[in-house]
Order: sequence, then C-alpha cells, then structure tokens
Amino acid sequence: LGIILYGDKVRWLVKYPTLLGYPERIGWSMKIRGKDNFGLGRTHNRIRVVFGVILGFGFLGLMWTDHHLVAMLLVLGQVLAWKELVSLRYNINKEREIGYEWFRTLNWYLFGVAFNYFYGLRIASELTVLRAPFGIWAQNLVKYHTGVNFLLYVIAFVGFILTLKRGSLKYQITNLGWTLLTLLLVVAQSHFAINKVYDGLIWLLAPHGLIIINDIMAYVFGVIWGRKIFGDRPLTALSPNKTWEGFLGAAVSTTVIGFFLAPIFGSVPWLLCPAGTWDAALGGCPGDMLPLFDYTETYNIFDMVTVTIMPFQRITVVLALFASIIGPFGGFLASGIKRAFNKKDFNDAIPGHGGLMDRADCQFLMALFMEIYFVLFIQPPANSRDVLLAGVLALPLVDQKAILTALTAAVNGAKTATA
Repeated sequence: LGIILYGDKVRWLVKYPTLLGYPERIGWSMKIRGKDNFGLGRTHNRIRVVFGVILGFGFLGLMWTDHHLVAMLLVLGQVLAWKELVSLRYNINKEREIGYEWFRTLNWYLFGVAFNYFYGLRIASELTVLRAPFGIWAQNLVKYHTGVNFLLYVIAFVGFILTLKRGSLKYQITNLGWTLLTLLLVVAQSHFAINKVYDGLIWLLAPHGLIIINDIMAYVFGVIWGRKIFGDRPLTALSPNKTWEGFLGAAVSTTVIGFFLAPIFGSVPWLLCPAGTWDAALGGCPGDMLPLFDYTETYNIFDMVTVTIMPFQRITVVLALFASIIGPFGGFLASGIKRAFNKKDFNDAIPGHGGLMDRADCQFLMALFMEIYFVLFIQPPANSRDVLLAGVLALPLVDQKAILTALTAAVNGAKTATA
C-alpha cells in the first residue's frame, strides 16, 4: 500500500539507488538477461529481490489483520490492477480525432455496475443495522439488488448505443469488448478471493501464497538450471525467458514446500476462523466450524509406509499442483497482452516488478479455482435451518417481525395442544 501511495518517492529512490546502497543509476527498461552494462542488470535483480521480499512479508503480515481490512485492501488492489489493464487501449488522440471522448467514462461506469453486482448485496446487508433512514435504504437495496443491477446495465447498454458514431464503430465496439473482457478477467475472478477472506484467511493465504512460492521457485530454477537440461527450447513463445527447467522445478518444489508448510499455518487459529467467529476466551472459534483441522488421515502406501497427514495437507497438494501447472498460464496470457500492446510492464508502481497486474496475473485464475474447489470439496453441506435463517435475515425488518409473530403464535399453539 505504501508503494502505491508513495510511488513517486519510491521511483525517485530507485532512480538514485545510492540511497539503497547501490552505486549505479538505473532506469526501468533494463533487461534481466542479456548484456550487463556496468552491472545494471545485476542491480535490477537486487532491486527486484528487495521489493519481492517486502511484498512477500507484507502479504504474510496482512493475514494477521482484520478480515474487513484485508478485503478492502484486496478491493483496492483489484481496482488498480483493472485500471492498469483497461488503460492499455486508451488513446486520447484517437478519441479526439473521432470526436468520441467517453471511453474512460464508459469504462468506469461499467466497473461500477460490476462492482455493485459482486459486492453491493454484501455491503447493503452490513448497512441494514444503521438507524433510519439509512437502514431502511439499505434494506431496500438488499430487496431490490437484482433489479438495481439490471437498471444500471440497461443505462450502460442504451447509453453506449446512443454514443455510436459512423466512421468509428469498429473502434467503439472494440473498446466495449475490451472493457467487458477486462471486467471478466480481473473483477469477476478476483471477487472470489475477497469472498474467501470471510471464510477464513487460510483460504486466501494458501492458494495465493502458493502462487507466490511457485513464481519464486520458477525464477530460482530458471536461473540455476535454465536451458541446461532441455536446451534452448522455450516453455512458450509468449515468454521466451520461461524455461522448462524452471517450470518443472517449481512444480515439484512448490508442492513439497506447500505440503510441509500446511500443518504450520493450519495450526494457527486466527487464520482458520471465519470472519466474526473469533472468541477471545477460547483463543479461536468453535471447534465444529473447523472440521478439516481437527483430525488426521492415515494412508498406507504400497503396504510399506504408513503416512499420517492433516486433510489440509492433502488440499494444499491439490492447490500447489494447480498453482504450478495451470496458474502460470495466467502469466502467459498477460505476456501476450503486453506484447500485443508493445509494453514491457503494465505499470511501474512496484520497483523491479512492474505494476500490480504484473504481480497478480496468475492470481485471478487461482482465485476462481479456489472458489470452485472450496464449494465442491471443502465447504460442509449447508444445514437447512441455517439456510432458512439466512433467508429470513435477508428480508426487510418488517417481514422479519411478521415471521417472528407467526412463529411465536404457532409455537404457543403447539404448546397448548400438547398440554
């Protein structure tokens, strides 16, 4: 967050790295591979490592803060990453030339519509406890959330059609398609990560921490053994610096590291408890909320070795394999987009790393996988009573009181009949 807010000062420090202990003056366009002019490539690597460590420990430290704070910072990161991506197609000269200067206005309006769709209901539900008239407004937003979303979408749809001009139809429609694609890639997928925060911070730390570990190990194995086993055959044409040695070495090491880290983080109560369930007296949350962390599983491998593990370790292995094998393809897509727009990085907010989109390119698909895997294999089946109660609490206060009155009368009638 400090790098985002004080980006200019950070960039100034990196332009004059003597303040960081480096003698050279460096810029942002240096290549990690290739010729090294006066050690500039090595200096860039050192800057990358320093800020990589800062980001890693910052992410880890964030896990010990409040769930709502983590969610808000993720939303902030989501906004900035989406802005970096959608701005690639913004061409102010082209817009002035064709007399169409609504590109950014339409972008941000559609972002607002998507934001309301994914987060509006949760925010409105939290505000229903406020005093009148704000609480009443929030209750109406909860009740009519779907209708409000549709109205906002219709306004965007009709407004876009009314701004279409002959001679620039291709440009305008292409920009609309690009905006919708970026909303799907960034906003739609990353909102699953934000949802997981409230199910327990461990479900954010595990999948996205594994992506970070895989990225680091791919770099390490690529530097040490890159092109020494499989030759000059690149992993993909989109990222010629990616090597098979780095890809395979990272897959194995990420799985092993994740397996042994799982019991360590899986024993920290704060990370396991869903939002709002922490009990200071217990030093955690009720045990029935943590079924995956209360027992172990025993496996007999070929009738030779008996292994006892936590269920969370098994889950972590699955997450690590996805993070290592499928996750990098998010980075390959980002590389293709940057090449299409002739960009080295999406931004220069993070010294040595580029923009937020450069760091989060693999995280979006991981967030979607974590949500699907959680719903299918981790989330305990919903109790019908809990589902019914959640539905009642989502109703306006007047309807809740009416249901309470009816239930009270029914219970009293049953007691009288029994007596």
